[in-house]
Amino acid sequence: MNTSRKLSDYLKLIAEAYAELRSERNSEVTHRVVGYEKNKKGEYEISVQLIGRSLVFKTTPKEIMADDKILDSFSKKDIRLLTYLACEDIKDPVHEVLGQKFVRTMNKFFFKLKHGKTGEETEKSAEEISSDPNLIKRLSPEDAHKIGFVTANEGIKREKELPKQ
Repeated sequence: MNTSRKLSDYLKLIAEAYAELRSERNSEVTHRVVGYEKNKKGEYEISVQLIGRSLVFKTTPKEIMADDKILDSFSKKDIRLLTYLACEDIKDPVHEVLGQKFVRTMNKFFFKLKHGKTGEETEKSAEEISSDPNLIKRLSPEDAHKIGFVTANEGIKREKELPKQ
């Protein structure tokens, strides 16, 4: 009987310690996500509220994810949402191929690109695009494949045109 009492006292102590730890963790949650939307640049913008106050401010998921101290002040569900939105911004292609044209005098294809966030349009040759790895990363896989295919075909044509020695 004495051992069962010691065991129950020990379990009671563990339960109290767990409750204390849990209440300390819950008191650390000082911010909450109250809304989000895409801004004009196509990036997610988060509305964050300080718990217990009516103060709401806007920021991006990337800014929150970069600051561990602020990130720790959100609940687990909010952290999951912030992570998801930050990843969505990263994986979205930044540039979009609007069209292509062949310039006979230069014997090259040119692609019209649109920057998805600023709306700025530029025209570059397939070779220029292929030689810029950062630009390729910011295209959709389909557009990058199309440009790579055209660049490879242009390279084969140039090789055929070279005089044989």
